[in-house]
Amino acid sequence: FLIMIIVAGISFIAFRNKKKANVEIAKQKLLVETKQKEILDSIRYARRIQNALITQESSFERMLKKLRKN
Repeated sequence: FLIMIIVAGISFIAFRNKKKANVEIAKQKLLVETKQKEILDSIRYARRIQNALITQESSFERMLKKLRKN
């Protein structure tokens, strides 16, 4: 009977530790997902800025070509 109590106690402790680990993993996963979203948003914003600058640059080049022709 004592062996059954010891096995049950060890099983309970292992279950509790695993549950704590799963909670910690879930927290870390959420943190990683949040950081990933922030990084992707930043990359998208930088891409929009670069595209706007490239458009302005090509417009500027067209104007320069027109001025050179005149």
